[in-house]
Formats: sequence, C-alpha cells, structure tokens
Amino acid sequence: LFGIGINFIKKYFLFLLAVSAVSGVFGLVLAVKLPPSFEATQTLFVKRQASLDSKQFYTYDGYYSAQAAERFADSVFGALKSREVLRYAITRVAAGMENDPHLDKEVRSIKVTRLSPQLISFSYGNKSRDLAEKLITDLSGSVSGIAAELNKGGDESISISFVSPRPLTAIL
Repeated sequence: LFGIGINFIKKYFLFLLAVSAVSGVFGLVLAVKLPPSFEATQTLFVKRQASLDSKQFYTYDGYYSAQAAERFADSVFGALKSREVLRYAITRVAAGMENDPHLDKEVRSIKVTRLSPQLISFSYGNKSRDLAEKLITDLSGSVSGIAAELNKGGDESISISFVSPRPLTAIL
C-alpha cells in the first residue's frame, strides 16, 4: 500500500506541484481581496451583594448570594438565547429590517455562551465594524433593561455588570 502511494507521487509529481501552487495563489488572492470581518463581544457578570456579616452569628448569606446570582444568571442567559430578544435588538440597530428575509440568519449569528455560573458572553460578527459594535452595545442595553424587568419586585441586591464598558472587537 505504501509503495502504491510512492509510485503515485512519483508519476504525478509535477501535476501535484502545479495544483498546490495554483491553490496557494488562489487562497492568497482571496485573503487579500475579501474584506475583513469583525466580531464584537461583550461579557456580563451577574452578582448579588451579600448583606453585612454578623459579628455574633455565623451566616450563610455569602453562599446563598452566589446561589441567587447563579439562578438569576440562568434567567438572563435564557433571555439572551431568546430569538425574540435578539430580533428586537437587531431591528433597533438596523432600521427597516423587521421584514428582511435575512433577519433570522442575523439572529442565528449572535453567539451566546455561558462562561461560568455567573458569567455570560455574547458576540456578533459582521463585515461592518460599526454595525457589529452597535448591535452588541444595543444588546447590552437591552439586557440591562430585561434584567431590571425580570428582577422588578424581586431581590434588590442582584445586579449585572459588564466586564468592560465597550465591546471588544476583533478582526476575524
């Protein structure tokens, strides 16, 4: 079997070399000519402020604070995975896209990832750096509003904060 492979390479060496060279040149031309894509990413942290420690009694509030924050993070994560929330954020950024047939494709291109029990990351890639950043910034604002709405009448010690004030944008 090995000898057959060697014979094939010897017989078609020049052809294989030419195909490799043409493929390399084609790939280089594509890489230079295609516009870059950008991905904007934002990460949020859900926290619950524990009440003051008691000097007289041992409290479990730190543990229960973390548990409450994790459960609330489940709700925020679910909201971010909701197509309806993502559609709303996209249509706010790109006016007139409400009836666009490509809207569902754009919604599917938003990636939401649970990094830890209280840390959630979401990102969006686009050819336009400004559009990617604006969408993630707007989605961040929407998430803040949704979190406040979900927590209305609930635990006032729960809050969300963003790891950075602006989304991180990378060239893909």
